[in-house]
Amino acid sequence: MKAGYILIVTGLIAACAGLPARGSDGPGGWPDLIGPPLVLQDSSEAADIRVALARTSETVPALFRLTLSRAKSEMAAFGRDAEAEYAEFGDDPDYPWRPWSYDIVFEERYAREPVFSLLESKFTYTGGAHPNTDFDVINFDVRSGREFGLFELFGDLSDGAPVLAAMTEFTRRDLAAQKSERFGETVGEGDESLDVVTPTADTFRLFTLTPARDAAGAAGITVHFPPYAVGAYAEGSYEVFIPAEVFAPYLTPEYASLFGGEPVGLESVTNWEFPGALLLSASPRNGEAVSSPLALSGEAPSHWFFEGVAGVEVLDENGTSLGTGYVTWDTAVPTSGIAAGMVAYSGTVEFAEPTGQTGIVVISEDDPSDGEAGPVERVPIYVEFD
Repeated sequence: MKAGYILIVTGLIAACAGLPARGSDGPGGWPDLIGPPLVLQDSSEAADIRVALARTSETVPALFRLTLSRAKSEMAAFGRDAEAEYAEFGDDPDYPWRPWSYDIVFEERYAREPVFSLLESKFTYTGGAHPNTDFDVINFDVRSGREFGLFELFGDLSDGAPVLAAMTEFTRRDLAAQKSERFGETVGEGDESLDVVTPTADTFRLFTLTPARDAAGAAGITVHFPPYAVGAYAEGSYEVFIPAEVFAPYLTPEYASLFGGEPVGLESVTNWEFPGALLLSASPRNGEAVSSPLALSGEAPSHWFFEGVAGVEVLDENGTSLGTGYVTWDTAVPTSGIAAGMVAYSGTVEFAEPTGQTGIVVISEDDPSDGEAGPVERVPIYVEFD
């Protein structure tokens, strides 16, 4: 594996010349500009590794150091394993070597002082039948300068503790409902795939905070289950939002005041072609039925907007453009607190009558250079047509 790492900053760097520095307050109503995510890459004949750091972590030095240290450690460990495997099997003429790959994205889930939550999504390929997905989390408290977990929130985490029992009951019920919707048939709370959801701390270890839309703190926690955790690989991953009212009586005094309110109504949308690119969409959402004219609203990274606008394109299922337009930022509208450096947007786009039933709404970084500055970040939302 090559020594060191390649640091990549994607996006329209040239177009940002003369704009405020990363994380600074801009003039004339400009929001804070954090810029594109930082990406670490390392490649060899054995493996390709890519890590996208969360833009939010760049605003908190201690969190950034923690995230960067974890990223480098995981890159190095995977690289060593890949090199060892390649040294043993790379020259086998009967089984041509297929390079391993490791993609890590640290995704913002909560960014309200004094705490921050990041979801670490890890995608690995090691020559098997399919890639694998796993999760980890970083919950960071700037007051202590350290990570916090379930123990800091609740104290008593003995098996069967009241808080774990309450969250287990809620989680099993929620997962059963999600599975019923995915399968198109009723799945009961007693389904054997849910036997692993037990009142133990390990069941709920992978949690992030979820911002409240009507309060200053968190509306609850979201527990993340990777593929295989509570079902077959083909089912994919699951997320369960547990509202604060389920566990409020058991919170420690240090964190009790942090929780309350209803969750924000935004869908996190990403594009692994542009690691770290994050869109928070209120409308439309993935799988939603849409028609022309289409109203759009949500939050996008501030660096996507040139002169206050970002691009929109509606495509049919074959990739043919049906219409283009733009969304406009509104710096007067408060953002959700999911991620730093975001700005609220809204707009309307008209599009031609589609011939198929499905399509894509693409929201993208505006490109005043007409492609000369390189690829621009874009995020697709997959929709159905009325």
